[in-house]
Amino acid sequence: MNEPIPMSLSLPTQTYDGIDEGVAGDENSTNLSTIWGRLLSIDTLFPSIDLIDKEYSLGRGKTCTIVFDSSEVQTSKYFLAYSSQHFKITRDSVNNFTYVVDLSSNGTYINGEKLGKNKQQILENNAEIALASKAHRVYIYIDSNASADVSIPAVIRDKYIVSREIGRGTYGEVRLCFNRDTCDRFAMKIITKKHFTTFCPQADAFNQNIKNECSILQGLCHPCIIRIHEVFDTPDTLNIILELVDGGELFNRVVAHGQFDEATSKFLFRQMCIGVKYLHDRSVTHRDLKPENILLTSPSTNETLIKITDFGLSKLINETSLMKTFCGTPNYLAPEVLANRGTGSYTNKVDVWSLGVILYICLVAAKIVRPHVIWILFCSRKS
Repeated sequence: MNEPIPMSLSLPTQTYDGIDEGVAGDENSTNLSTIWGRLLSIDTLFPSIDLIDKEYSLGRGKTCTIVFDSSEVQTSKYFLAYSSQHFKITRDSVNNFTYVVDLSSNGTYINGEKLGKNKQQILENNAEIALASKAHRVYIYIDSNASADVSIPAVIRDKYIVSREIGRGTYGEVRLCFNRDTCDRFAMKIITKKHFTTFCPQADAFNQNIKNECSILQGLCHPCIIRIHEVFDTPDTLNIILELVDGGELFNRVVAHGQFDEATSKFLFRQMCIGVKYLHDRSVTHRDLKPENILLTSPSTNETLIKITDFGLSKLINETSLMKTFCGTPNYLAPEVLANRGTGSYTNKVDVWSLGVILYICLVAAKIVRPHVIWILFCSRKS
């Protein structure tokens, strides 16, 4: 067994491409063939870890193999809840099984389930490890002997380690992924083309909308707008590598915590307005603004940076063009969109209406009596 590795000095992870890169300037670089697994960090305070030895103990104690003592980790509100030996990972090299043992008082959680002190279980590939609270997700375990997911194109697997599903929507799933060289975290949006080319009579229009989303996002750079890093367009799927945002959707935050106070609503709403102005100044109209498309960067506080996402219904326009497409989410649509039923035109002011509805939801939450829906129905009948 090697000497204990302070977390602040632990080595960066290696690539799996068979090239022994090691650490810059380190003559004793790691042989990649000895790496049987990885703990990939899903918490920015923790570094990712290559697993080489047969046993690792992790905790605050100085005798642990991996010591939680870096200045970054000490800023976590959970730091004092980590045990001297919090959990242990062992490798059965004969059967190629990995085991995790909970040694803590406050709990080690595997995929959201508390393991229990001194209890052991097999650690499956892509298992999620949380410490002290199931909400405090720290690592994803990757087994280097696990079979590659052949549903992911090889061109993506060569560059990214694709992990578990973190979301699903109308257009496909979203999976967590890590850059193989840097271990930087991203979200990969996977759109399976056959579902729409087979069943959707407007498949061509759908595919064009998705390509619009990619081209729009790649040209945008703003703190309040989600960043797109790379696009892989294959015959079967469109794979969009996006900035990963940890705090979840504004909609879920409102549901979980109820209405925001005026100061918090103002703080979040001002960012939405700044982001939308940035879009409009570049002739981009979102057309589907709603709380589900406003992401929060912090999972622990409501006063956080927001990110506007999901530009699948956006359209680049110039000063003379008119938008006539009937689209969007009904509860947040401006009246002119429904009133015209696709026969008239509307402007980027439809985003301003949607922003107003989002502000209303932030301020009243569960007290909503849906007057906006009544107004939409009235406009629809009137047309």
